[in-house]
Amino acid sequence: MVYSAYISIIICSFSLCIGFPFKLPHHIQPSHPKHGCDICADIVFLFDDSSSIPVADPHGFHKMKDFMVAVVQSFSNFGPPNGVQVSVVLVAHTVRNYFYLNNFTHEADIVHNMKIFPEIKGSATAIGEGLKFVREKSFLPKFGGERLCADKFLILLTDGKHNLGALPKPQAEALKDEGVTIFVIGVGPKVLMSELLAIASKPEYVFNVTDFNQLAAINDRIVDDACKVAKDSKLTPQPCSLEQISKTLIPYGYALVPVFYPLTKKKMSWPPAFQGLDQLDNEHHLPWLTHNEHSHKHGGRWDK
Repeated sequence: MVYSAYISIIICSFSLCIGFPFKLPHHIQPSHPKHGCDICADIVFLFDDSSSIPVADPHGFHKMKDFMVAVVQSFSNFGPPNGVQVSVVLVAHTVRNYFYLNNFTHEADIVHNMKIFPEIKGSATAIGEGLKFVREKSFLPKFGGERLCADKFLILLTDGKHNLGALPKPQAEALKDEGVTIFVIGVGPKVLMSELLAIASKPEYVFNVTDFNQLAAINDRIVDDACKVAKDSKLTPQPCSLEQISKTLIPYGYALVPVFYPLTKKKMSWPPAFQGLDQLDNEHHLPWLTHNEHSHKHGGRWDK
């Protein structure tokens, strides 16, 4: 019985980790991607929040957020080991990181946090400083940029031209040298096309729309291009480590543990994937554990 418990848990978690298509409960079934493309990717949105945006369109800020949400919702596989991770960075007279790649690993959390961040209506457009921040911070391993399978993308949205701080072109070149694919979206007549072309990875990755209402029209093209880049790169998928198995197991498979473990009637340690979780993690993910007087800080035991 002990071994069958371990085997059941490992099969469930490993299958989720590698994406084996067994049936999940209806309420956690992933939505089907509109583009038939699930990729391992780290996507950073760098968007302009200067004061010119509400002048051009009082709802322009929210339309940019709607565009970002639509891009995210084009995928169905999120988080490690082999899904999409998302970060959002604002640039105006300053650079503000709203969240890093590894802050949110589920679509609902990413979308929710995209919708709630506030508008600042900055006094300048420091595009070069934004690119510099993304290069120096956004893709660092400690912020979720360590995955070997992940193609790295930057999507820049602006309605103007750079006018403060570090020059955009050298920062963009450094990003491209590090393997980041850059898409650039210019909104309205005030953008400087030569600047956008110098930032983007390819001329065809520059999109110039007449107003914020037209952003929705280029969503499919952005996603299709990103999917093609990822498929052509043929980066190796991540193997499933015990840490990744535990992360995958917790949302869906942990219900197996209280079913199997009491049935063994033996004193035994937790499966390896759960060992090392601190007490707060255990109480958050395994609430029934807090009622077991034999639980310990680094994993519980069932006593006869």
